[in-house]
Amino acid sequence: MMGQLVTAVATAALVMAAGCGGNDAGAPAGPGSGSENGPAARPTSGAAAQPAGDVSSVRKIVADVLNRDVGAIDVAKPLGTYGANNLDCVEIVMEIEDAFQVVIPDEELNREAGGTGTEAYATGLTVEKLAAIVARVKAAK
Repeated sequence: MMGQLVTAVATAALVMAAGCGGNDAGAPAGPGSGSENGPAARPTSGAAAQPAGDVSSVRKIVADVLNRDVGAIDVAKPLGTYGANNLDCVEIVMEIEDAFQVVIPDEELNREAGGTGTEAYATGLTVEKLAAIVARVKAAK
């Protein structure tokens, strides 16, 4: 996974340098971007049930990496909604792996994102989906 991760980071950096990063990472969370008080975790179809602590921890990691208020992150919205680009998504996954002491296989990320590679992560991954991945990986230990 580390080789793929390094390649993904390098690719994301090149894409960003070329001005093709997709979403505007600097866009502020404004009205309609999620409840200011923070929405409750809602289960997604097909996602394994995850402990509320995992959802909360993943939500905090996402907020920290994206420089957002935790309450502004809706756990059911794609990371790209908050301006996450490929590199941000890789950083989020690395932070989650460190926090939970797990290694998340690329196959898990690709399946939940609905596509292959970091390009699909911003549009396909949510806090809920990431927490479900963590729960499955922890259960498989």
